[in-house]
Amino acid sequence: MFAKLLRCHDPQASKAYAGLGLSALGMHQINGFDHLLLGSRKNPEADFGPARVYVERSYFFDETVCVGANADKTILPWLRDVGLAPREILEIPNGCMFQGLKNSQEIFSELENRVRDGAYLHFFRTTALEQELIQRLNINWSDTFSCDPKIAEKIADKGYIRKVASNLGVSEIFPPHMVLPCGWSEEQVESAVWRVASRGRLIGMDRVVVKRTDLASGDGFCDWFKNGRAEFCKAHRGHELIIETWIHPHTPISNQWLILDGKAIYIGTSRQIQHGFVHKGNVIASQDAVVDPQIAARLRYLVAPLLEHAIAMGYNGIIGFDAVYSPEQDKMWLTEANARVTAGTYAYALASRLEFSPWAVACKIIEPAKGLKTFADVVRSLGFLLYKAGRENGIAPYMISGLTLPDGQRRLGLMSIANHVVSAERFLEDAEQKLSA
Repeated sequence: MFAKLLRCHDPQASKAYAGLGLSALGMHQINGFDHLLLGSRKNPEADFGPARVYVERSYFFDETVCVGANADKTILPWLRDVGLAPREILEIPNGCMFQGLKNSQEIFSELENRVRDGAYLHFFRTTALEQELIQRLNINWSDTFSCDPKIAEKIADKGYIRKVASNLGVSEIFPPHMVLPCGWSEEQVESAVWRVASRGRLIGMDRVVVKRTDLASGDGFCDWFKNGRAEFCKAHRGHELIIETWIHPHTPISNQWLILDGKAIYIGTSRQIQHGFVHKGNVIASQDAVVDPQIAARLRYLVAPLLEHAIAMGYNGIIGFDAVYSPEQDKMWLTEANARVTAGTYAYALASRLEFSPWAVACKIIEPAKGLKTFADVVRSLGFLLYKAGRENGIAPYMISGLTLPDGQRRLGLMSIANHVVSAERFLEDAEQKLSA
């Protein structure tokens, strides 16, 4: 899996890791993200949000993928026909695959044998569930493609990496900001906002955002000079906050790396698709053609001190860094680190399966039209836009079980494949118009 993924931008690294004979066994259950709204109109009484179906993104990986009993597999025959399916699907007969491994000694023994034979487990992100499985298998995190959750949680904390940057003497890689500990009062937030606002004006920015340090995908953000301040403070009291200059207008970009054996291998740079503060998708291309080469190089330079810090901590696996680029000022700042697989990882996984070059992939998660109930409905609505084997463009839908979620949470993923970025984005726009609510 990773040898092919690295082929996107680092053929030498791809060859080296292929030579090791490492095989990946993906277990991409989305643990610990159930509280995230992800742009949905989530019922506050519900236990789960739309992230519950995101495991189906892992179908784009080329090796062995584990899924729980609730994963929708109706798309797999089509994925096989077009050459995008995993080599193997292992279904664990429980909605939670980790609970299923506890309930069935037979299935656990099968997993144990595969790990003993050299399969490297790979998780979406690591929590206590993954930690427990690693301990039960009696292996180390270095025997996986993922990271010890104690390390990953630190790196992913927006407050922590800003403190690291400050300690390293490079706090300017982030926009002007302050970090308030969890015992803050509204008066302290207001005071910090005005202090940060004055620093922001020095770089030509007049807006300030207040955000949680421990949430993702646009949750826990407040544009302070707009409505909603009181509600935000009430909802997030008792949590550490970042008060930060909002860079606008900006182009949201990110880059991604694979850290193994204490070495960081570059995967690529993407442009993000956002709606307000909510992340919706990514655009990638061969040779990083989605951004100016100099911008990609500057982002690699910007993340270098944090990447070195992560390696020194013992980080292992996929890691990504988000940034904002101001075209008007030709300046760039980091915003966060993602110590886990991201949406962009799945786009790279798909791209690594394509047999043509140049290529571009634009992916987005949409709220589907109410009339779409099944994969057959999606195929019918896409018509000629549906991706076909041997054709170098088209739409690969995914996350089919998202069609069955409650109203307000329904989701459908779209991967737009083309030769060039403009074409991929145009196909994605056309598909979204056909399929959106």
